Amino acid sequence: MTARAKLHQMFEILNVSYDASDWWQEESPLEVICGAILVQNTTWGNAYTALTQLIKSEKLCINQIYEMEIVELEQLIRSSGTYKAKALALKGLAELVVTTDEGTLDAFLKIKTSDLKTALISVKGIGDETADDIILYAARRPVFVIDKFTKRILSRYGLTPTRNSYRSWQEFLHRNIEEDTLKFQSFHAFLVMLAQQSCKTKPQCSTCVLKERCFTGCKVLL
Repeated sequence: MTARAKLHQMFEILNVSYDASDWWQEESPLEVICGAILVQNTTWGNAYTALTQLIKSEKLCINQIYEMEIVELEQLIRSSGTYKAKALALKGLAELVVTTDEGTLDAFLKIKTSDLKTALISVKGIGDETADDIILYAARRPVFVIDKFTKRILSRYGLTPTRNSYRSWQEFLHRNIEEDTLKFQSFHAFLVMLAQQSCKTKPQCSTCVLKERCFTGCKVLL
């Protein structure tokens, strides 16, 4: 079976097993962006607490983040961990947005995908994964996010690129999955959910919906 066929099979199984419809549909682009930065190296629970504090402060606005004193921002997002670095990333992104062309987040998210990626990773504290999270879920462009969960599951499933680099992983998936924003969003969300439920650092294959087709799962079943 080709890599494309295996990925299609995986997606179909996950699509009937998980519901990711509430992952991004109700969040504003700025909430998605802040969440992508705040969740770095922490749990979503900690990131969500920090995001909630920003919302409650009524300062979840790109211009207010830009104008806010760094100390105030740090305190609002303290629960996310490494809050000093994350505050700098949020401030850097806000500065980038307000000083670019029209100065609005909406206009910023509409620039060409390659230019958007370049702009995002120019901000200290935003790497490939966070930038692609923003592009996929906030700008809603078809780029596949490569995170530790994606690499873990696909490696155990026997689907890997020839080189273990971010770009190689992404090119491998882009070649073998239909380029569609909603599909990329759903597939990535499914992989995160599967990793959190079953395909953990120490896999719990007995609860995995892919176990009968996964190299690791098949070994466990034997």
